[in-house]
Amino acid sequence: MTADTLGGVWTYAMELIKALEPYRVEVALVARGRLPTSDQREQAEKLGCELICLPQKLEWMDDPWDDVAEAQAALQEIVHEVQPDLIHCNDYSAAAPRWEVPTVLTAHSCVYSWFQAVKGALPPQEWAPYRELVCQALERANVVVAPTRAMLEALRVYRADIRNARVIPNGRASAAFYTNVQKQPLVMAAGRIWDEGKNLDVLNYAGERLGWPIYVAGETKHPDQGAIQAAPSLRGLGFLGGEQMRQVLAAASIFAHPARYEPFGLAPLEAALAGCALVLGDIPSLRQVWGNAALYVSCDAPQAWHYTLRQLALDEERRREMASRALKRARFYSLEAFGRAHHNLYGEMTSAHDETATSVSQPGISFSVPSHFQPPFG
Repeated sequence: MTADTLGGVWTYAMELIKALEPYRVEVALVARGRLPTSDQREQAEKLGCELICLPQKLEWMDDPWDDVAEAQAALQEIVHEVQPDLIHCNDYSAAAPRWEVPTVLTAHSCVYSWFQAVKGALPPQEWAPYRELVCQALERANVVVAPTRAMLEALRVYRADIRNARVIPNGRASAAFYTNVQKQPLVMAAGRIWDEGKNLDVLNYAGERLGWPIYVAGETKHPDQGAIQAAPSLRGLGFLGGEQMRQVLAAASIFAHPARYEPFGLAPLEAALAGCALVLGDIPSLRQVWGNAALYVSCDAPQAWHYTLRQLALDEERRREMASRALKRARFYSLEAFGRAHHNLYGEMTSAHDETATSVSQPGISFSVPSHFQPPFG
């Protein structure tokens, strides 16, 4: 399994490996994009998986192509040595080569859908090699997984005929979060400060007028462009480790997530598990994940964000109701369902490979959602 160390994909991989423990799945984890931190190494060690590091640039970084080729060659050597039954790729460059064993590609996000959501246009021509690589990965992966239908639909910009496409929502262990802590009059937000898709600056207007502090946790250092600070009225906390983040979320009454682009959103899921009421950007993917368990505000309306947060801050009963809805919905994205869906997928793929020694892909688009992932309400 590959996983970049720079954001939510690492958390996704850690939770998936944990979710697969009951099925005795052995994982060799290839850390991509940057050397793992000491905390990340400790996480992998606790899960008992073999950790292999390929710190070369990822395909979405500046001028990455020599690094991508080098990492692909190194990954081929790793596959030859490990002899896996299946490869789970969490980045496109890992899925682009032709592998002799079944390959699942999870599409967590992509540059083209980010540009469309954030800039309202396709990327400039310089991104053509990236597009070519993603098209190759989508063609060669035996199964393509996305965390929401919205993300799966976004991949149509590359290929209209993605084969054997599946929706498997992300999952999170609810037991790790604190729900018996006294809530404080504060709003929490999270995301990489430098990522325009998180749209955190829209909260600046509310931060100046709300009366409750708005705290923002997230990486401030861009991989290529240096540090970027949060908007002036927001109280930046920088990057927080898992335990620190759980403690802050436990104290927060409201979690604000004004994202323009969010294929799933682990941060709102963690906030909901910590008992926060959710106020989210009004985009299709977040509505698909949260239904009526959140309040939604236009990504381009700072005054509307202030109004919605203010109304919720003044109404304790409404806050509790929305927090209860969010927690109920969050428990639907359980670690057990997450692990079961992937174990079933892995079994299907390896069985088909053993029986036919050919791809499990079928012509045409197939959108399928495991029955145990059907939402409990709208």
